[in-house]
Amino acid sequence: MVATDGSGELRKEFSGPGSFTFPVGDNTGGDGAQYTPATLNFTALRQAGYAGMRVVDAVHTDASTAPDFLSRYWTVTAGSLLNGFTAQTTFKYDPSDVNGVESEIMGGKWNGDAFTKLGLVDPATHTFGGAVTSFSDFTSGPSTPPAVTLEDMGTSATPGGVSLKWTTAQEIDLVGFQVYRATNPDALPAERELLTPAPILAQGAGQMEEASYAYMDATAAPKQVYYYWLKAIYTSGADFFGPLLGQWNALYLPLLRR
Repeated sequence: MVATDGSGELRKEFSGPGSFTFPVGDNTGGDGAQYTPATLNFTALRQAGYAGMRVVDAVHTDASTAPDFLSRYWTVTAGSLLNGFTAQTTFKYDPSDVNGVESEIMGGKWNGDAFTKLGLVDPATHTFGGAVTSFSDFTSGPSTPPAVTLEDMGTSATPGGVSLKWTTAQEIDLVGFQVYRATNPDALPAERELLTPAPILAQGAGQMEEASYAYMDATAAPKQVYYYWLKAIYTSGADFFGPLLGQWNALYLPLLRR
């Protein structure tokens, strides 16, 4: 176990898609050493770089503490070269981190202003996680179930433009999705270009079943780097997911066979 509850972090270089479990934990809090590893499974990775991991045995300063929460959080960082990725995250907490009713605790990712809901924790394995396209702090978030749970998101270059694909695990009160893009990954919602004025309608609204979606950005300029966001529209409110990096190369050579 690597104790990372100080100011340092454990780093791992990633050169392509793959999975790694960070063997992190802490030795503070008066209850001895606690092993609380975290796994990053990169299902898509545009550019190689490192990911960093540290864990703190304390309540996150911005986390909800009423009535069910975890008194532990993980900080995940991405090196300056690591970008254009989708990663499935899994965080394992210690049973002593549980406050309240464990089955009611919601895992979340802090985005600087609020928590993005990742899904309820698994009391049997003492874990939580979900698919993300950026890193931050991870701990317990709001206790209400997420309206939409994304299993995977990704982009790819095709002869027709930039292809976006995403999969949901559940769709509660979902009306549909809208796709936005910008050339700046830090673009505010008002600065992003709306590509789908008519929403892509939900396939399984109100269902706890998997659904797959796709959108082709046929207006992408050659060699221009874009950042894409999905806006999930609910019967009341909306959430943004992203950004995803995408680029279209105009030159495609046919496959020649001899």
